[in-house]
Amino acid sequence: MTSALRYKRRRLVTSQKGDIMIMTLVFVLIFVLIATGLLNLVSYQQRLGAQQQALMTAFELAEAGTNYYRWHLAHDVEDYADGTGAVGCNPCGPYVHEYTDPSGGVIGSFSLMVTPPEPGSTIVKVRATGWAADRPETKRQVAVSIGQPSLAAYTTVVNSNLSYGSTAETYGPVHSNGGVKFDGVAHNIVTSALEQYWYGGAWRDGVWTSQPDEGAVFLAGTSFPVPAVDFAGFTQDLNTMESAASSDGVLLNPSGYAGYHVQFQTGTTFRYRIVATKTADCNGQPTGGIQSYAGDWLNLPIPDNGLIFVKDDVWVDGTIDQSRTTVVAAREPLDTGTANIYLNTDLLYTSKAGADVIGLIAQNNVIIGLYSEDDLELDAIIIAKNGRRYRPDYGSIFQCGATVVRDAFTLYGSTISNLTPYMSSGSSGYSIRDYIYDPNTLYAPPPFFPTTGEYDVILWEEVLAGESS
Repeated sequence: MTSALRYKRRRLVTSQKGDIMIMTLVFVLIFVLIATGLLNLVSYQQRLGAQQQALMTAFELAEAGTNYYRWHLAHDVEDYADGTGAVGCNPCGPYVHEYTDPSGGVIGSFSLMVTPPEPGSTIVKVRATGWAADRPETKRQVAVSIGQPSLAAYTTVVNSNLSYGSTAETYGPVHSNGGVKFDGVAHNIVTSALEQYWYGGAWRDGVWTSQPDEGAVFLAGTSFPVPAVDFAGFTQDLNTMESAASSDGVLLNPSGYAGYHVQFQTGTTFRYRIVATKTADCNGQPTGGIQSYAGDWLNLPIPDNGLIFVKDDVWVDGTIDQSRTTVVAAREPLDTGTANIYLNTDLLYTSKAGADVIGLIAQNNVIIGLYSEDDLELDAIIIAKNGRRYRPDYGSIFQCGATVVRDAFTLYGSTISNLTPYMSSGSSGYSIRDYIYDPNTLYAPPPFFPTTGEYDVILWEEVLAGESS
């Protein structure tokens, strides 16, 4: 083999080794790049997972904050300062709480800002910010509006048996702690605290009808038994209301006569006058009319707290505009007195959009009298604390005259009655009776009206970065 040939072979081998080395380096580089990318991807996934976990933990802690404050209000319904004793704050906070696991380890924290209800409302706004202990810079916020329902959750709620005739029509929930016989048309659910009760010589379902087609009566169905409504809890503290009327409202002391006539004027004023004598009874029942007055009318603005407390019987009528007020009739002793409210003439809202609200609290009965209007409308939330809302049974027209029979009665609002209410009995009363639910008063009742039950969640939303709730 010549030297030239050997030289060529050495060059070829050297070239092949060089090519292999280059290819090896390229593959190594590619592997390193891929491995680095994979490591970066794994690291990114880990960071992303940790971030997502931190975001989820922060969200859960924020929700825990809103749940905590709902629980807090259930135990102290008017504490908007998280037990700190602060007053007059709006909003109140921030209030920071650590959240721990069962072993006592700190998972994270939440901070609360609490906005008290506006006047006339029970709705509390709570904004909670949560963050995990190991990532305090990662935060999420949740805002909720929670409200405590008022007695106006029902068109009618009664502490005893309840009966509706065939011409009655209701447009809101109806509840009785006794049994319910319903022969009219119920557009909303009808409930009873009883599974069965004794009526007309037989055991009846808690809610029933004598009409042949039950589906044409209960358009939204029935439910029984359900938990009873706590009427003891509904009894507003009349002493507290009297004190509030004395300090910031209107307090009318006993008239020395038959009572007072309170008449609302269109706008934000009312007038009152002493009723000297009322019309005589007929067929053993109060006729509830005004026969004569003593003195002149006196005009007053509706007080800022909306409370008019009358320590006597009171006749109420008129129209309000952009006002919220409550009229109380209560004699001494406040727990057992027998003051009544008489409603014979229209009591109206200028608007049914929620700005106008009237509450009527009678210590005893709310009575629609013999001489009431033929087409009577009452826009009000009515409580008959110890008695009932009713039109007495005046018998026939031969006993008490043609006004024993009236045409149409409309209640826009609610009736809360200890005893069975009624507007027609025997041959006496209103031929047509409509009961219409006012949804505006569920979380915005009349001033000083009692509420019931736990706080409901009305609105829930997550507040994103840069947003305000």
